[in-house]
Amino acid sequence: MLCWATLLACLSLACAYVGSLYVWNSHLPRDHPAVIMRRFNSILIVSGLSPPFVWLWKELTGIK
Repeated sequence: MLCWATLLACLSLACAYVGSLYVWNSHLPRDHPAVIMRRFNSILIVSGLSPPFVWLWKELTGIK
């Protein structure tokens, strides 16, 4: 069971990372500076939330 939980946790982090790139709906091309800045901020937020997510998962599963 723990193996499936681990795979699900990894998949959710990967989906959050990629999904944060496409969460913003814009009529501008993807190489426009405003779009690049929005995507950068999204990745910054997801990257900042990933370590607490991994720590929480580690604490809940009891893995050392």
